[in-house]
Amino acid sequence: MKRLLLIGDPNSIYVQNYALQLRRHFGSSINMDLFATFLSNRKPGSMPYDHIHGIIGSGHIHRKGKSIRWLRPWYLMQFLRSRRAAYDVVHVLYCIQDLMVARIALRKAAPRLILTVFGSDFYQLAEWKKRLFKPVYQSADIITSNNNIALNAIRQLFDLRPEQMTICRFGFNSLDQLERIKKTPQSVSREHLQLPHGKIIICIGYNYDSIQQHIPVLESISSNPGLLQRREDLFFLVPMTYGTEPEYRNKLKEALTRFPYPHAAIEYFLSDEENAHLRKATDILIQVQKSDSFSASTQEHMFAGNLLITGDWLPYGDLEESGIYFRKIGLPRKSGDELLYCIEHLSQEKEKCNQNADAIYKLSSWSANIPHWLELYA
Repeated sequence: MKRLLLIGDPNSIYVQNYALQLRRHFGSSINMDLFATFLSNRKPGSMPYDHIHGIIGSGHIHRKGKSIRWLRPWYLMQFLRSRRAAYDVVHVLYCIQDLMVARIALRKAAPRLILTVFGSDFYQLAEWKKRLFKPVYQSADIITSNNNIALNAIRQLFDLRPEQMTICRFGFNSLDQLERIKKTPQSVSREHLQLPHGKIIICIGYNYDSIQQHIPVLESISSNPGLLQRREDLFFLVPMTYGTEPEYRNKLKEALTRFPYPHAAIEYFLSDEENAHLRKATDILIQVQKSDSFSASTQEHMFAGNLLITGDWLPYGDLEESGIYFRKIGLPRKSGDELLYCIEHLSQEKEKCNQNADAIYKLSSWSANIPHWLELYA
């Protein structure tokens, strides 16, 4: 019986789907616990864990509907100390700052420690905090990420051994849903979501956080004379179904009142089917967020045949090496000029995207990726 402790956000679709894949593979031959780093919006019975600990309705850390997150490092430490040698593997999914004070307890809870870096947990970490994280990373047996650029940056900063580093990618269940509607005409998907026919639909970002840099993109598009001449041919979508910055969300909604193009903000949560139709209904995605690792939303758009305009600062080298086509800009304020070019050459540009679906599936389906994860527990 393999004893595994996952440490992560129970609301993360990555963590949820990963745990489901482990359960499907191991069945009852694994005892899989979760230390929840955030209050869960799912019922415990709907999750694939044997036991759930941490911030999940616990009276000592959940008071009047609000999680006392500043107490989380202490509770994580106390939990790990109470589980000394209780596990064969501790696997941290997203390297939260709590780990800085829990390094020794992590090592004593299991003989094997795995850290999975999502991207923002490393790239958005303050420089002084990175120094404090060094002992945590150095103590890990294996560190995973989904691209070589991130792994190399981590290895160099923390002076790690090459054998500690490995590529493991999360699979996306959404790819199977997109595959099921692959032959559905775009017009049907637009009808399904009540989106206009006969227009070029452009999606800007995929959540309402400021990291997406919507506002300079909107300003660049608004001030482009060539695009303004094509105003009636275009329709813009701004997904605002999730995020962590309500103040920025209000600022973005105010900016959209000045946006001189037909547009819609998507503010309700989409079902898996609706999400697939949204990707199918779109033509172009502008995604120029400040940092990213390998976002599911971006790959879903490319899998559906959409043209991606993204920042040349993002670590998408693995995509290019896999033969995936997309366009890059150096600054968000270049979005308008690039979008005009793409619209004027849309049929040729989208034809270059025809090979993207197969390449994305090989990179990001669970069938392609779960064997690499299972090797970590061997």
